[in-house]
Amino acid sequence: ALRLLVNGEVIPADAYITYFTDRAHYDDFSKAGYKLFSIPIFCSSKTINENSQSPCFTAPIFDTEIPRLDILDEEISRVIRECSDALILPRINLSVSDMWEKSNPDELCYEGIGQHPPRYCFSSDVWLSEVKRMLSLIIEHINNADYKDNIIGYQLAAGWTEEWFSFDRKGSQGKRSEEKYKRRCEHSGNLPTEWGYYQFLSDIVAERICALSSFTKEKAGKDVIVGSFYGYTLECPFRESCHNSLDKLLECPDIDFICSPVSYAHGREMGRDHGCMLPFSSLELHGKLYFAENDTRTHLTRPPYADIPYFQNPVFGPRTLDDTVEMLKMHYSKALINRYGHWWFDMWGGWYASAQYMDLMKRFLEISKGDIENSKEISRQIALFVDEKAIPYVDDSNVGNRIIYEAREVLGLI
Repeated sequence: ALRLLVNGEVIPADAYITYFTDRAHYDDFSKAGYKLFSIPIFCSSKTINENSQSPCFTAPIFDTEIPRLDILDEEISRVIRECSDALILPRINLSVSDMWEKSNPDELCYEGIGQHPPRYCFSSDVWLSEVKRMLSLIIEHINNADYKDNIIGYQLAAGWTEEWFSFDRKGSQGKRSEEKYKRRCEHSGNLPTEWGYYQFLSDIVAERICALSSFTKEKAGKDVIVGSFYGYTLECPFRESCHNSLDKLLECPDIDFICSPVSYAHGREMGRDHGCMLPFSSLELHGKLYFAENDTRTHLTRPPYADIPYFQNPVFGPRTLDDTVEMLKMHYSKALINRYGHWWFDMWGGWYASAQYMDLMKRFLEISKGDIENSKEISRQIALFVDEKAIPYVDDSNVGNRIIYEAREVLGLI
């Protein structure tokens, strides 16, 4: 079984994160014994969601002429003040600034969403260079900080909702993607095809994640762990998802973990299995740790802002404490049984702010610590093979997509 090794010690891969760090409950989780924390870091103030247009959650670093690298100190210090020996895994949102996008129109997607302007295109090499510049400054600052030893790695986030989805919802199509695909076809001798273009759009995203992971290790050192969201083969079996090249990440030596939220299928109704978005056993076979994002809504969940009607969102979660406890137990138990990591995503702050929830969180961590010495291999007698390379051949109306999408719950019940 894969384990998280830090400074020669195996630790539970159980963590806490919130977007609204001014509402964070780092103290509650520290008192419950948690040492592993993720924190959000935003390079720009651009929204992560073109539909909701929700504002940036923490202060941006690169919106000003002189980078605000002191924001790193402030956000990391919030955690260390509550847990001096915290092990921190920053989630770096690599969105470029509004000024950069306005100054580089040829490096954007052809379309935006609704009335909103286009955002950066993943195929742009100019965008990649800008991302590397920002990432280099962040890592250099952390490497020279007093809290350097508290930082154990980096999660690289980009695109729609930080999950490497395209900002045009069409696979990130723009001038640069057309040029690059044409050159690849000429180089390989293959004729351009519709399905080939969609596969290329996934390949580009996977290649960008691999390149940035290698760059991160080059700057921060091989000992840090690096990973990202990707590979939602079972949740998003769509050709424009950009997630149909998981094989590239599995083969990349500089990627240590891959993550996804718990499936949102059926609005996470009570009484149903809540499966995984990606084939986590494939990660294990390739030496990668899977992290599940348990953004588990609770009966305390409220809108992040007063003007957002949150409960119109179908993924609203349980309405009572007792139902929430059962859901939390299920999400934790799946991680425990299948030996993968997870973090409790207190997205807007205060979701777990009750004695009952924190008693449960403490108990979860105690169980995880007790399980560290358990080296018994898991015996699996049923396997499902999903060919991600088949997905670009069909449009989103194809019945095959629905079959893949619904298979997760059946597998969970098995």
